[in-house]
Amino acid sequence: LDIVAACEWKRHVLSAAGRVAEADAAQGAGSWEPAMLLYQQALEKSPNPPTFQRYVLHNNIGWSLYNMGQWAAAR
Repeated sequence: LDIVAACEWKRHVLSAAGRVAEADAAQGAGSWEPAMLLYQQALEKSPNPPTFQRYVLHNNIGWSLYNMGQWAAAR
């Protein structure tokens, strides 16, 4: 295992986790667009999360879109 690659992977995972925490707070405050963007950034930082986490991220993006009135995009 390459130590540099392992450190890079850890940096991406922590960055994605930070985005999710920020997105959860934004969604809880009803700030739907910032929440959606932060969830999308989390997916960009960690494009292959475990299946359940991927489901939750996509679900939360859809919920944000729904609350922004973008029902077709939320499907």
